[in-house]
Amino acid sequence: MAPRSTARSSAARAQASSPPKESRLSQSPVGRRTRSSRSRSVDPEATDATRNKQRVGMRGDRETSVSSVGSATSASSAGSRTRKRAWKPGINQELSIVAEDDEGKEEVRGFDPSDDEDEDVAIEFIDIQNQGARSPAMSQMSGTTAMTSYSAQEIAKLDPMMAEILRELLESASKILDQLAPKDAIETEEQVEMIVADLKVPGSRRGKHLHLHEQIFMVAKAHYGSDIYIRPSFVLRKLLGTANPEEGNFRPDPVIYAANLATLVTEFLVLQRGEAKTKSTLQGVCYIFPESFTGKLDEVVQAGQSDLVDEVFDLALDFYTQSAMVCLALMDEGDELTPDQVLASIFYDQYDESDPRAPFAEMTDGGVLKNILRSGQPYSEVQVEMIQERLALINSTFRNSDEAREVRDLVDFDQLNEMFPWLTFITHLVQWTRSRFTEITQTISKQGGIDEITKSLIELIKSNDSQVEIRYDPPPTVTRKRELLPAADITQSNKR
Repeated sequence: MAPRSTARSSAARAQASSPPKESRLSQSPVGRRTRSSRSRSVDPEATDATRNKQRVGMRGDRETSVSSVGSATSASSAGSRTRKRAWKPGINQELSIVAEDDEGKEEVRGFDPSDDEDEDVAIEFIDIQNQGARSPAMSQMSGTTAMTSYSAQEIAKLDPMMAEILRELLESASKILDQLAPKDAIETEEQVEMIVADLKVPGSRRGKHLHLHEQIFMVAKAHYGSDIYIRPSFVLRKLLGTANPEEGNFRPDPVIYAANLATLVTEFLVLQRGEAKTKSTLQGVCYIFPESFTGKLDEVVQAGQSDLVDEVFDLALDFYTQSAMVCLALMDEGDELTPDQVLASIFYDQYDESDPRAPFAEMTDGGVLKNILRSGQPYSEVQVEMIQERLALINSTFRNSDEAREVRDLVDFDQLNEMFPWLTFITHLVQWTRSRFTEITQTISKQGGIDEITKSLIELIKSNDSQVEIRYDPPPTVTRKRELLPAADITQSNKR
């Protein structure tokens, strides 16, 4: 089928570039279904009844992965129909309370550009802050060369002192999460809505505490690079010369995941769906989730890796759903892109672009789904069904009549917002963040605690490079006050 350059360029404006794909591996694990917001198979014609029906779990009695879905889940970047752009993530201007200005000129130590190259390529850099064309300098380089150059530059700017301040990073992240995702206070949408509303009140107690903890957090975080989210591979390369060191108590990965969780909730709790910034924020997270918060889910062993595979998939699907909704809402009146093309471009790497007026089902028949988990494993049968059902629900809100096209009233947003409310998504995000942070704290405890991680890491760094100016200062010992013995009874007993 002949490609359509016009439709393709429009699709690139409506979405972030697709992630490069890995070779097929074994089927991804299928675990239990715990959330009650899953939808059963639906007929797009009967979505009104579906919306009023409680969505129940799907994985319970269908836990068999099948190879027959490989054509829909394989990830071949060579045949991708989406345009790929080089991206340097922008500095988070909303989260920052104090400016990040760590432009150290120190050269990178022990960095091998070929080391863990897959991870650099996997996180494809899309300039979400500036969707314009690449710079002339960037256009002279291939994508891999540009990303490797960017990686080396960013790693060179990292401050080895970050090994010393893991405790400060973890504690400040924990306090931010206590304000925005407090344990036992985010069980309902109403509770989360109260937190969001509280943040909007000038001078609120929660806002003051959050501001204080953010200041401390951002000062520590500045040592870990200028990206919005800290990259564990960059940190490991800077400190140890490799992104894939052996397992051990020295690995700081869980601390970095905790810091990224704090950034995640701080970013999203102040967003509103209709804002242009929401589009870029969602697209940016889609391209780092879940690795920046859980590690790679297809790896057998990794420090701090999450066991919440089902929950991660659920949230990834919600990220892509909300991204599609925002892109649909921000479609330009003069844009030739149809809602079907927008939806296909967000969820598919390959789809039929020969006829932009084709129905969504025809356009995506035989297409290749993006791997929203960004792992090397194909989807399970259940995961494919869940994605297809989500797509059917979204597609059911599209209006394809000539009258709708003429006035550009192409999507029933009232119905779409009713099916996938923003507050429900934010609540899911906050609840998952708390669960993941609980998992991280358990991992840190298994590694001996934050002080053991810091000490072990610094000792390993010093053994590789004795010239690096870092050291481990044990936390001050808290001495207990000596308790006085009770006074002796010196009263004389009554003599008979």
